[in-house]
Amino acid sequence: MNPAAQNADALDAFGRAVLSTDTRLLVLGALAFVVLFSTARLIIKRKWPSKDDAIEVALLVCQLWTVAVLFCVLVLTKPPAYELLDKFERESAGLLVSIFLTAGILSQIGKFWKATAAPSSNPAPGSNPASGTPGNTGIADDKTPLPNQSPPTNAAPRS
Repeated sequence: MNPAAQNADALDAFGRAVLSTDTRLLVLGALAFVVLFSTARLIIKRKWPSKDDAIEVALLVCQLWTVAVLFCVLVLTKPPAYELLDKFERESAGLLVSIFLTAGILSQIGKFWKATAAPSSNPAPGSNPASGTPGNTGIADDKTPLPNQSPPTNAAPRS
């Protein structure tokens, strides 16, 4: 048997081993990852993550597992080992891929339309939109104090 065929058999066996992993172990792994994340955040930032942060991490772990499952099914196993997936894994993988591809496409369309929109009417900081000239030049022409100056006084200088 040639080396390429042996490598293909090894990848196929690895993909099938990943796909036949017990789901209970995956749930325990996801919980362990959330605990690890929470502990790391407590050590680094000195505060516990919010409930939303913990849920987001758990969902990200599930999404990563979906990526691994799809990679194993579509890339590693020859022919694709659809029979090793249960109904829930097939449906959730299809749903997540559909959602994220659609979200990515809509995001790109939104960026396209925002990039071609008219320039914003908000002036840049330190500019004078009425005259079109940059402001904060150190010359107070409208009796308005600059940020580092005290306001002008109307009192006559004391002798």
